[in-house]
Amino acid sequence: MGKNDKAYGFEQKFKEDYLKAFPNALCFKIPNQMSGFYSVNNLADFLCFDSERLYFIDCKAHGSASFPFDAFPQFDRLLSLEHISKLVTGVALWLYDKDKVFFIPTISIDKMKKDGIKSFNPDKVPKYKYYYLSIPSVKLRTYMNSDYRVLKDVPGNEELRNWGAK
Repeated sequence: MGKNDKAYGFEQKFKEDYLKAFPNALCFKIPNQMSGFYSVNNLADFLCFDSERLYFIDCKAHGSASFPFDAFPQFDRLLSLEHISKLVTGVALWLYDKDKVFFIPTISIDKMKKDGIKSFNPDKVPKYKYYYLSIPSVKLRTYMNSDYRVLKDVPGNEELRNWGAK
């Protein structure tokens, strides 16, 4: 199974698990651009609504212990939406070599980048300083069964911006 196969499969699994977590919710897969231009990217992979908040979530599957931020080309466009209340943007990240799934808000990535961090490594990024969620997951043969109900725990954008401030 190639890298792109894992990414596509993770997107399908994300939608399935999100709708299990929120059975009366919306989880719309935003169709990929077919323009032929490599630099054209969707705003995110999914538009989700859980009856209280709207989410723009990009799914990433990555094979090493850390996720490089330059592999997240939607970052600037998602960050530009931080002023909208009740909107959460970020990355659902499956580190498949570690069998772990995370949700990292775009605002947290912005703070990491401003502090000179170039990639997300859960063993090195302190949770007290940067907010991210470890998604409860159970390993299947290839993918993970993940419980995305914890997305309800993501603080609002203002609290995320001030996370870890002294």
